[in-house]
Amino acid sequence: MTVGSVGGAGATTGAGQVSHELGDISFLVALLQLETLDIEIGDRLTEMQRLNAVRKAYNERIAELQRLVDQCGTSGQVEIPVAAAGRGDIVWDPEANGGAGAAVPATEGSDLLGNGSYAVHRADGTPACWGDVTGSPEDDGPDEDARVHGGEARFPYFHLPQWLMNRSFLIGLDGEVLGDRSPERTGRIATSDIETAQRYADQLGGSVTTTVTRDQLLGEMQSLRDKVDNLSSDAEIGMLGLNRLLSRRNQVLQLASNVMSSLHQTAMGLIANLKV
Repeated sequence: MTVGSVGGAGATTGAGQVSHELGDISFLVALLQLETLDIEIGDRLTEMQRLNAVRKAYNERIAELQRLVDQCGTSGQVEIPVAAAGRGDIVWDPEANGGAGAAVPATEGSDLLGNGSYAVHRADGTPACWGDVTGSPEDDGPDEDARVHGGEARFPYFHLPQWLMNRSFLIGLDGEVLGDRSPERTGRIATSDIETAQRYADQLGGSVTTTVTRDQLLGEMQSLRDKVDNLSSDAEIGMLGLNRLLSRRNQVLQLASNVMSSLHQTAMGLIANLKV
């Protein structure tokens, strides 16, 4: 792009100098183009930053899965918190991180690794038993009728007759019920319903875990690597587009510099004529 092409035919005077009015117009057009290009470049940079953040999150997830693979014992499986069992895409959420945006797991179409069984743990990390929680399948009454205390079920006053008939229990010297020790109450909590498991964990202030195999972890890692490769390709395409915008901006900037130089030469010529 040349100064003459911006000013149009007949825009030059004397020894190729741009007329003052057309020079002003050319300079304003160049400034507008620079402003537009700066916006496009800023948008492209923001898009690439978000893409890199998502790619970084994928790589961190792959590293996390690799650590879990290393923890798999001779059985080829490991018990992990359900918070670490998520699988699926990672997307950019502009509302996350207090509105600053962040890469987060996608909520739609996501599922969990594991065998489909979820175990509940107490706050100290030990496995929880059915007797620890209320509202379990073995409870006779509604959730609010029983209470959790010290890792053992308190005496169910509202359902005393049925409780005495169905359960064996221990009684202290002072007559206090120390705990329900029937097999169905001391068994470790395991359920296929994650919402139920989470409800029990919330009662105890504990956590929910599931068991995953080495093959599941390796398969998820490969799936995430494929996603990273696709993002890398997108990043390369984005970089090419950014370079084109930067090159175009440099051309327009050079045009603006040439127009300013021509305007300066015109002004100096007018000053010289006034001195004559």
